[in-house]
Amino acid sequence: MKDSVMLPSLPSTSMEIVATSDFTVICTLVFYDSFDGDPETFVASLRQAAMECDAPIVADAVTSHKSWFDATSSLWGMIDGMKGNPLVRMDHCIGTEGIPGDEVLDFLLNRWLGSSRGTAIRTLGGAASEGSNGDRPLPTGNAKCSFFADMILMYDASSVEAGDKSRILAEVHGVIADAKEMRHRCPGLMVDFSGTHCQSDDPPALLPDGDEVFGGRENYHLVKVAKKKHDPSNRFRYHPFAHCLG
Repeated sequence: MKDSVMLPSLPSTSMEIVATSDFTVICTLVFYDSFDGDPETFVASLRQAAMECDAPIVADAVTSHKSWFDATSSLWGMIDGMKGNPLVRMDHCIGTEGIPGDEVLDFLLNRWLGSSRGTAIRTLGGAASEGSNGDRPLPTGNAKCSFFADMILMYDASSVEAGDKSRILAEVHGVIADAKEMRHRCPGLMVDFSGTHCQSDDPPALLPDGDEVFGGRENYHLVKVAKKKHDPSNRFRYHPFAHCLG
């Protein structure tokens, strides 16, 4: 698909690709009111790419949904089926404000996808392409990115041996470390910048700082003041922001 499908770069469209561990790929496209093309023509390249890869299309109804909620509801069954006692979940992310270059896409395909149990890739378009929301900048997080990729790894801890748990964790940490190292060659690449896409017990070298998570030093200071005021004993310290607010 990297060679066959151009990532949607029009402000009037967005696309989300979800790749699961059983090699199911779900592409969801959103056409905003400003879209003046033909949706069927727009998605033709996706269908062509699937045919060239000998990937069977088991559902093809991207133009029948009337809202984002209708489209995403097709994923709820898969999400609801992820059970475990306990259920271990690790979330990480990478993103770029513009359309990613070849090196970022190659890393995504060859390293990121191969190391996760589930990946969601989004091109947000719309306001993200314009870079602003009226007179105010867009908030931090994935809303500022034209391109955004989740790594969502989940498994039933009761059925995984201790050695395998350590191996999985080390592999995920290795991918994140490689992504952070790649920022030297790809200055526009952001890693775990939304705060909720990292774990408080990740190695310190892999954790984002508060300025990254909260959109600047001033915002970070305001959040820290509020945390200290409302939770002086740091009772709520087991959450993704614990490393920069505790």
